[in-house]
Amino acid sequence: MNAAYQQTPPNEVEDRAWILTQLAHLQLSIGNAKDAEKLLQQALVLFPGYHYALGNLAKVRAAQQKHPEAVELLHQRYQAAPHAENLYALAEALEHVGRPDEAKAAYAEFEQKARREIDLADNANRELIFYYADHANRPDEALRIAEIEYSRRRDVHTLEAYAWALHSKGKDAEARKQIEAALAVGIRDAQMLYHAGAIAVHKQNRLAAPHTRRESEHSAANIQ
Repeated sequence: MNAAYQQTPPNEVEDRAWILTQLAHLQLSIGNAKDAEKLLQQALVLFPGYHYALGNLAKVRAAQQKHPEAVELLHQRYQAAPHAENLYALAEALEHVGRPDEAKAAYAEFEQKARREIDLADNANRELIFYYADHANRPDEALRIAEIEYSRRRDVHTLEAYAWALHSKGKDAEARKQIEAALAVGIRDAQMLYHAGAIAVHKQNRLAAPHTRRESEHSAANIQ
């Protein structure tokens, strides 16, 4: 990615901002928020208001416990790119900072948007799975959508969502298998590690759970 950035002409500002944002995303995936923030600031200087950079910078701010700033960044991102998945992130952030009425309205709008995309290749199914598992108390629907996505793709984020849907239905043996497959590539995403820990604890796996919690705490410390 560094080589790609060096080879991209200076006048291709959006392409250069995209590469910087991807580099930041990679830094976040291994818990390195400090370097991610520097890259994202570069991207936003190069291409102000770039919605991909705004979304990743919001993750950095949330990890730094600067949640009101994260909400504002996510709001800016949704205004620039009104996609369902961006609205879901904003709804969660609003809920986290104690703005329940706004969060409820955002979740309702998100669900309507996301459901229109369920059968499309470009969709917000991952976010919809988490919505039904964590907010709407509809685990059957979460698992149904997860199985649709699992039949299409097996990237780490799909495996995580599938594992969480399985967990919401009490199928923790299969959930653990899927989350471990996701983590096997070396990703150290704090949410993914939290989900892995919750699955392990629920399964009463006394050997796996403490280790997974330590990994999650270490990742969170690195991000902060």
